Amino acid sequence: MSHAVVRFDVTLPAGADVRVASDLRSHLLKSGAEAVEPVRVRHTPSRGRPGEAERPAELVEIAGLAVSFAGDLMQAIDVLGSWLGYRRNAGTDDDEERQVTSIRLEIDGDVIEITNPLLEHERALVELFVRRHGGRVSWTERP
Repeated sequence: MSHAVVRFDVTLPAGADVRVASDLRSHLLKSGAEAVEPVRVRHTPSRGRPGEAERPAELVEIAGLAVSFAGDLMQAIDVLGSWLGYRRNAGTDDDEERQVTSIRLEIDGDVIEITNPLLEHERALVELFVRRHGGRVSWTERP
């Protein structure tokens, strides 16, 4: 029996460090993703900025993740939302890590921002997004 695989990109907020990307990657893999690969962005520092000599010629950061999820799009959105809820409630001392309050999900240039909890108007947008990409809408009830 074959199962559906949905492919999408997740963009992390600016300033999210590699620990955040690693945590999300781990959560996705435990929750049904078949593959989660980092999307790296290269930056070349501009000339003339203070401390330039101390910086590497090129900085590489993880900007997001390319995901192949074994399930439907709605399941993937639920997984992303649960990760955001976990991050919000984790109670870490590191404010930078906790500041991840939303992530962008992209399929073929179509983008939606996922938050947790989803506000009522966001739920309607998520439903439209899921339907546009051939998915069925079925909300998981959360306590």
